[in-house]
Amino acid sequence: MSKRFLIPFLALVVVVAASGTAAIAGAKIKINDDSEIDFGFRLQTLFNSTKADIDSTDGETRLETDNNFLIRRARLRVGATIGTKFAIFLQTEFNEEASVNALGGDVRLIDAFVTYKPTKYFNVIVGENMAPATRQNMTSSGALLAIDRPSMANKTLTWGLRGKHDFTISTTPQSGASLPGDETRTGIFGKVGVRDLGVTLFGNPDVGDAAHLKYYVGVYDGINAQGSDTMRMTGRVQLNLWDAESGYYNLATYLGKKKTLAFGLSYDTQSEVARVAQEVGFTTFDYKLTEVDVFLDYPIGDNAITAEAAWEKMDLDGFAPSAEGDGFYIQAGYLVKKLQPWVKYETWSSDATSVGGNTAGDYNLTSLGLSYFFHGHNANLKLGYEMFKADYALDVTGEDKVNSFVIGFFTTY
Repeated sequence: MSKRFLIPFLALVVVVAASGTAAIAGAKIKINDDSEIDFGFRLQTLFNSTKADIDSTDGETRLETDNNFLIRRARLRVGATIGTKFAIFLQTEFNEEASVNALGGDVRLIDAFVTYKPTKYFNVIVGENMAPATRQNMTSSGALLAIDRPSMANKTLTWGLRGKHDFTISTTPQSGASLPGDETRTGIFGKVGVRDLGVTLFGNPDVGDAAHLKYYVGVYDGINAQGSDTMRMTGRVQLNLWDAESGYYNLATYLGKKKTLAFGLSYDTQSEVARVAQEVGFTTFDYKLTEVDVFLDYPIGDNAITAEAAWEKMDLDGFAPSAEGDGFYIQAGYLVKKLQPWVKYETWSSDATSVGGNTAGDYNLTSLGLSYFFHGHNANLKLGYEMFKADYALDVTGEDKVNSFVIGFFTTY
């Protein structure tokens, strides 16, 4: 995005926000009785310190440290309702990679879609949007529990099909599939599209006084091997007991504002995502991902407990064994007034063949931290420590452990 567009847009948001009412939805301008424009922003800026134990060729262990200030997410958004049944949404994003920190990053358009919403039971969303492949894919980045999403969230199709560590800042070597067209590149964040272009049917009906359903069914462009033109199909169903998690996106913690227990099931698939030449011609490979998840947010007096767990399996028909496999994560936090200590554990077992007792793509990850909420999800400070262990050497020096520390300021309106 050019500075000619960005600077006037930012100025407009600042002016509107100064005259609007502070709310999580952002600042609003009323057009008429049933139409309005909504402006908002998100900024997550952090300091990251990474240390890796490297076994050198002379048998000594040396310590490598990498310290960086980063812009993890910087977003401007504009939405509008047009009458009672139509809405549009546009959102830009900027992130700064540590490897090119001195050069800055790029601003790009990541969301652009129209929603037709005749009832809460049936919405049609058309354009560039988030495909409902897992619960974490459908969790707002403005309300995450453990600094960032679990690594497994990046195993979905347009997220790169790869493992992540260092609070999802760094891509884990040998953990991806490098599919043609997925735009994965070297670097801290990579160049994966994340969103997908297509149509989603979404509904949020109540099925009882204390039972609420969310369903998603979508068809998208996805990623195709050269010479193929198939469609990606994604579906998700979620049942909430007690309070509903209304809206397209979920939160990773409701800070005691909801009492809800959710069960979710997702399935994501596309045929012919890869094509490899064989002696007898070409062989194509299909992508399939299944996830089962559970989420709890439960107030206890003035405090609250949050817990989430999921199991996920990703299959590429044997195209990339070190990327394929299955795993699970569990994360939990306990809110005490404005403080929320949290912990997360995650493990992934790849389909690669073990060599000398080591398997490429396998990892274990444990992180713990503390969040302080100045104004809920609108303004908070988070710090975390992560211990990542791969079951194989991450590079030629034999590195297999990476420990990371992050402290960051997170805002969203």
